[in-house]
Amino acid sequence: MNELERHKVKEAVIALFNDHGITNLEEFESLDEESGAELYEDLKAGVLEEFEVDLELIDELTEEILS
Repeated sequence: MNELERHKVKEAVIALFNDHGITNLEEFESLDEESGAELYEDLKAGVLEEFEVDLELIDELTEEILS
């Protein structure tokens, strides 16, 4: 994955976090089961499948974005 593709994926993840009101790691980690499931479904449809990436990259980007 080149830098431009990674940036596009990162922007998509940021947009989803914003849609879910997540601005920091504490908010992310404190999601209840239902909210976490909704976020995962949105990530799956909007990022994982669309950009054909794996959860490992999403984990890396989550750390970068929310730390």
